[in-house]
Amino acid sequence: MKPFEIANPIATLRGPYPDAKTLLDTAHKGGREVQIALAQLWLTEGIPFAFTECPALYDSIRSWLGTKLDVHAKEISIAGSARLGESLKPKKIGTPFNKASDLDLFVVSGKLFNQLRNEFNVWSNDYESGVIKPRHDKEKGYWMENKKRGPKLINLGFIDAKMIPTWNRYQMSQKTAHSMWELVEKLKSTANSPKPQRASIRCYNNWSSLIERISLNLHCLVAPPR
Repeated sequence: MKPFEIANPIATLRGPYPDAKTLLDTAHKGGREVQIALAQLWLTEGIPFAFTECPALYDSIRSWLGTKLDVHAKEISIAGSARLGESLKPKKIGTPFNKASDLDLFVVSGKLFNQLRNEFNVWSNDYESGVIKPRHDKEKGYWMENKKRGPKLINLGFIDAKMIPTWNRYQMSQKTAHSMWELVEKLKSTANSPKPQRASIRCYNNWSSLIERISLNLHCLVAPPR
């Protein structure tokens, strides 16, 4: 019987919260196979760094939010610096998480993805046909950018809920935005918790879309410049 084979760059990675430099070095040396493994385990599973002081709070948040959005708690997780303890964003690599850092949540749910996709399409058609109009130039800029980017992201299997205006006619967008506001407010009065200024949700159609996106982001971070 052949034993399991583990790529050398990842075999020595220890602990749930490697620093950003170590993780990126591992991703660079290991190639796509290791980048996928990092995405499947370190970047999407386990108790996030932000909740090490009270892991049960993380479960309470997921259960509460799952009820709000009608998804299972297990379909909800956290990305960003709150996951590892350091940022992997290109201009912030290695920046430590602090209790005021934003919370970047994601949901893996085909049902919610379809709801947001359909709502995005309704909004896009409303905007294009003139049924609704932006209230000022700044909002117009956001709308134009979101209308352009939205279909590309949807084709990749994910969508950011904030891309849809939180107007009464777009109820799922409004519900997710209000849930994020509630989450921030509830954490302010919760002991041993992060105290973010903002929280956001990205929804993935399935786990394959999630892992593909996160591993591709890693690949782009460590790929040599052309």
